[in-house]
Amino acid sequence: MFRLSIKLTFFSLFITTIMFSTFAARAPEPLHYLFVLSAEQGHIIQLHHKYQLVLTKLDPNVLWFTDRPNRKAGFVTLANFIERWHIGFKNIPPNVGLVHIDMSYQYANQQQPLALEASQPRLINNKLIFKIKSLIKHQQLKTQQLKNIKLFIDPPAARLLDFHQMPLATPQLNIPIEQTD
Repeated sequence: MFRLSIKLTFFSLFITTIMFSTFAARAPEPLHYLFVLSAEQGHIIQLHHKYQLVLTKLDPNVLWFTDRPNRKAGFVTLANFIERWHIGFKNIPPNVGLVHIDMSYQYANQQQPLALEASQPRLINNKLIFKIKSLIKHQQLKTQQLKNIKLFIDPPAARLLDFHQMPLATPQLNIPIEQTD
């Protein structure tokens, strides 16, 4: 009985040591960025069988924040965000939640925001233009005017680390960041 007790004690100590060394050796969690882009006005237009989202009266800053457990937040200028889009999203566009004041899309008789894939942003004459397509099967986009727009940009988890290549707060890029704690 005494031997069994000693064996169990050593076994427990061994397991605890392994678990502690495993947790202690872990690298810190990478930051996973999410973004919110704002505009006062916009519209969805159809060109041939494809759609574009045109935003005007843009907020000059894009809110960024990190997913748990880091919980950091700040701002990057819209121009810098768009210039570096290709770094974070490469050839695979992000998912975007489009919320606006007059949400006219219906699902189960409820007004709903749009779930989109947004790609190839262009900032031209104070207009931001994206190519868009719906993420919801059989949801036909329609041309319409939009007001008080928020785009919630969510890079896919598999590529979130790629967006970390976009050094939001690196001094050599001179990107002004305002961080809140």
